[in-house]
Amino acid sequence: MSTSTSAGSAPLAQRAQLFHALSDETRLAVLEILRGGERCVCDLQDDLDAAQSRLSFHLKVLREAGLVRDRKEGRWSYYTLNPERLEVAAEFAREYLSPRSRADAAPGPKLHQLSRGRRGTAASGATDKTREGCCQ
Repeated sequence: MSTSTSAGSAPLAQRAQLFHALSDETRLAVLEILRGGERCVCDLQDDLDAAQSRLSFHLKVLREAGLVRDRKEGRWSYYTLNPERLEVAAEFAREYLSPRSRADAAPGPKLHQLSRGRRGTAASGATDKTREGCCQ
């Protein structure tokens, strides 16, 4: 993915996938190890003292988010960081530091649907009538 496009236009699902991949201590440890360069999966397993199945799961999450790349050499898999994708994640995070205008901050239909779907209007304790008078 190129960083030349505005990260603000990225779908929430894309942002969530990246931040989810970064939200686990084991996955962060993998990224930390890979800062030193390409590593064989067996080295990662030893460094992390992790079971092969557990490490495979975490590497899959990192690969699917695009944060690491893998290559096969014979029966071994080697992993390396994907700096372009890490930069995209950093750009997404930096955007939360910048204020948005009220017009830009209004949730789109999908975001509005997500927030209503989790709480529901009745469960939120607010009625449409009280919302209408809010912030006027």
